[in-house]
Amino acid sequence: MLIVVIAWLYVAVLMALTETGFVAGVTTFLLYGGLPIALLTWLFGTPERRRRRLARAARAAGNGHEAGDDAGGEASVIAAAGMPAASTVIPDGPETGARSAPPSGRTGRRGDSSRSAPDH
Repeated sequence: MLIVVIAWLYVAVLMALTETGFVAGVTTFLLYGGLPIALLTWLFGTPERRRRRLARAARAAGNGHEAGDDAGGEASVIAAAGMPAASTVIPDGPETGARSAPPSGRTGRRGDSSRSAPDH
């Protein structure tokens, strides 16, 4: 994510440098660089802020571990949040197994020698 932010700010700075006036350059940088990046980092940072908030709540409830203790850190946060553990999540679709051929009988692969050329 950091590389995207750096690259986008680089492009925004270059766009601002090509503007004819100082005010136009600052406006370009803010509208094309600063504000979109601030919004993007805030939106993509939401899950991390949520994890930190849940960890603080778990520590406050006495269920947390010390910072150096890895054992059960994430599990205790999940348990404190009342969320099911990853092992209890049931997949939505059917189990993945051998893929069957499409209804037309074709495999969809190019160069498949099992198909014959159409008779014309």
